[in-house]
Amino acid sequence: MADRDEIIAAARSAGVVGARYGIPTHIKLEESVEVVVANGCESEPLLFGAKWLMTHHAREIVNGLELAMTATGARRGIVAHLNVDSDLDAAVRAEAAAHPQIDVFHAPGFYPACEAHTLTHETTGRVVPDGGTPASVGVGVFDVETLFNLSRALDGTPVTHRTVTVAGEVAHPGVVRMPLGASLQDAIDRAGGPTTEKFRVLVGGPASGALADDTSQPITKTTAAVLVLPAHHIQVQKRTRSIAVMLLRARSTCFHCSECTEHCTRHLAGCMIEPHKIMQAICFSLENLNASITSAVDCGGCGVCDSFVCKMGVSPRVICRLISAHLEAMGWEKPPAGEPGRVTAEYATGHVSVEELISRLGVEEYVETADLRRIIHADAEPEATPAHSLAVPLLQHVGAPAVPVVGAGDNVDAGQAIGEIPQGRRGARVHAAVGGTVGDVGRLVEISPTPETSANHDGDAAAVRQDALPD
Repeated sequence: MADRDEIIAAARSAGVVGARYGIPTHIKLEESVEVVVANGCESEPLLFGAKWLMTHHAREIVNGLELAMTATGARRGIVAHLNVDSDLDAAVRAEAAAHPQIDVFHAPGFYPACEAHTLTHETTGRVVPDGGTPASVGVGVFDVETLFNLSRALDGTPVTHRTVTVAGEVAHPGVVRMPLGASLQDAIDRAGGPTTEKFRVLVGGPASGALADDTSQPITKTTAAVLVLPAHHIQVQKRTRSIAVMLLRARSTCFHCSECTEHCTRHLAGCMIEPHKIMQAICFSLENLNASITSAVDCGGCGVCDSFVCKMGVSPRVICRLISAHLEAMGWEKPPAGEPGRVTAEYATGHVSVEELISRLGVEEYVETADLRRIIHADAEPEATPAHSLAVPLLQHVGAPAVPVVGAGDNVDAGQAIGEIPQGRRGARVHAAVGGTVGDVGRLVEISPTPETSANHDGDAAAVRQDALPD
């Protein structure tokens, strides 16, 4: 087993980041914690990537968990998942059995059980303090994709691909292993293409996902899902409202019923954030930085408030994101974490069941079409190589963009670093997913695959297709 410094160095070298927010993993591994949790609680509807990884790569995930424990000094590890499939559970337990310090935990079936503050409380009973992180109470939470990549990093394999769910209006919903810098359209094509002419794409799940500008948008290290929806779908319409309209709705239609707060995941888990009070505060001014306004930075972005609760079309989540950006631009500094508190009295009843969420989101038909067992048990083929250029973003993480270390006309090999962490800044390295020739270099690095790399394009898809699976 590698030592702490070797593990952190490997994570840094390989460009490993958190699969949801993109926090550089080498930074998180420097924190000392007592417990490390492998987060496989993929509770948002139509997301299958983590389940697929746990079914097929439990060994790498448990190995990555053990590496994270070594780096952080943790004496206990937990693999948390929703127990939606007996074979998935058996695969994880078989690997964990060789490690007496690692337990398997079945998370409750509400959304978002995957949220780090909530999962910290569910697995350890600890409460993350207001303004803090799980590490504030001695817990490190890592997505299973991150631990999978960490395990590979110790073998010298950099992060060049992402496990992505493709669902909704596609011919073959499933999981794909896509190269970073491939387009959303590439992922859609790997799922058999769209089944409707006029569609929009959510990057992420139907509750928390963001609306893509177009399908040329590149896959990044934090792209969990590509969800194709009809252009008229309610989840598309909600996301096409301008910020000005959202602020107007917040000021004119919100009657401060407090239901958004009663169901807010972070509020239930003990944070001081109260979305209905944030809505009240912005009716006046963002310049008066009272506690209600600044608590917006603790929003986890799960989308329960606007996707499930609010009947007036108000989006506290979007308003919180706007406020957070405003505070950052002002140079506001977040105060230190407070003392651990306690979950609210409504914690046990305030969460949203996945079944209710599916209905409210309007995605029932897509959940029925996507056969979970077939998808997570399908063997993926080798990782996909698109026949055209990749557009690899130099910012796929929290922190400063990577600095390009290649120029137009350079030839690169698959796995070669094309972006380095700026000196003295927080960031992550970026690597080429394929060998080829570098084109334009700016915010993105364009790479045209060499002919031999793309020659087997059709046969190299990592698509998990239901029509190719046995009954």
